[in-house]
Amino acid sequence: LTHERTVALYGQEQWLGLSERLALSAGVRAERSSANGDVNKYYLFPKATASFRFPGLLGDGTEIKLRTAYGGTGNQPLFGQKFTTLQGGVVIGGNVGTTVGSTGGAPDIRPERTREIEGGVDATLLDGRASVEVTAYHSRTSDLLVPVTPAPSTGFSLQYGNGGTIQGEGLEIGAGITPVRSEHFDWFFRTAFTSHRDKVISLDL
Repeated sequence: LTHERTVALYGQEQWLGLSERLALSAGVRAERSSANGDVNKYYLFPKATASFRFPGLLGDGTEIKLRTAYGGTGNQPLFGQKFTTLQGGVVIGGNVGTTVGSTGGAPDIRPERTREIEGGVDATLLDGRASVEVTAYHSRTSDLLVPVTPAPSTGFSLQYGNGGTIQGEGLEIGAGITPVRSEHFDWFFRTAFTSHRDKVISLDL
């Protein structure tokens, strides 16, 4: 059985104006957990979005929307990674006792952090019969939680810690069309394309 406690505070503000064409929002999450090395420290994960609509830009029944967003999130350490465990049932000098386990703890362990920024455009065309969405994004994950093999002189065969950065880039394209629309029958066709690449920037453990 494991016992883990997480406390988080969350706040968000939204604004819609300019005849409901401009939408803005911002928020932040402050989180602390018993799985972190410092159980009293709050880690902040902010986010913000903005979009602007152009109704009727390409004629009646059409709309173009430009949008952008930024966000951060965290991935908590697994339970017990900050502790050095004891191994029971070991016979020492004819007596049953405990010894230090082979996995070393990381008392300063902290969450992984991912930050992503994206931008895109959504288009509704042909009086709502066609739609196109294009999104490009860039993400960066730091403080990776990785297992490492420490020096044999430490007495441990495995230890977890924060180190390393991964960068990701991607493109998402979606398109749909309704070639047939009637009172009793609609035919909707949609296709999508997704591309994503990751790159290891550093491993500093």
